[in-house]
Amino acid sequence: MREHEAIHADIDERGVATVTIDRPEKRNALDPRMIVALRHTVERVAEARQVRVIVLTGAGAAFCAGMDVGVDAACSEEELITSVAELIASVDQAGVPTIARVAGPAMGGGLGLAAVCDVVVASTDARFGIPELRLGLAPAVVSLYAARRLGRSVVRSWALTAEHVPAAEAHRVGLVDVLCAPGELDDRIKALVDAMLRTAPQAARTVKRFLAAQGGPSGDDIRSAVSMSSAVTAGTEAGLGMTAFRSKQAPPWVPRE
Repeated sequence: MREHEAIHADIDERGVATVTIDRPEKRNALDPRMIVALRHTVERVAEARQVRVIVLTGAGAAFCAGMDVGVDAACSEEELITSVAELIASVDQAGVPTIARVAGPAMGGGLGLAAVCDVVVASTDARFGIPELRLGLAPAVVSLYAARRLGRSVVRSWALTAEHVPAAEAHRVGLVDVLCAPGELDDRIKALVDAMLRTAPQAARTVKRFLAAQGGPSGDDIRSAVSMSSAVTAGTEAGLGMTAFRSKQAPPWVPRE
């Protein structure tokens, strides 16, 4: 049973679960309800006894453009950011192997979702970024998880420039494991799934539990990130950034030419 019309999971006869963010008209940006639904879907699928692999993907020409900042949340900043942290943690701690299938943009929370998958497969037209600072927001939660994969120096650079990073560069620094032409994306995914299905399922779950306990952000780290991000989101700059975004104008801190 779906919790949200834009989040769905399909499980084939081999135990391969494809979890899809299906909102292509918004580049699969996540609104507050979608965040909760996606977390619940990932958790439900990962706990299903017949599931052996999860492929996380986006419909259409995008993986996930991050948060839908054009939607007014019916919750506090802290509740929303906590929800994002819980979503990323659910993918990070999934008890079966996970593959991110990335085409098009994977921004902000979308980058965070990809970064915590076991294998990231991206087409050459994919692009990545941590753009929150352009909107007066703070990418603390995403940065915590991304730093584990990329290292602190890369995350600092990406967060503080807020630039879009081509797939080739993301591959060079280790965010992308497999880089391929757009037409080869599904074939590469199939080859990886086939390889994972040749592993012993219970042993794979045991190894996943072991790896999930190694080196992830601590509870204190996550609480600190949520608190800092919430404070920034509630600040004046975030309000100005959101207003500028919705009106398709540059925010006031961008130098005029």
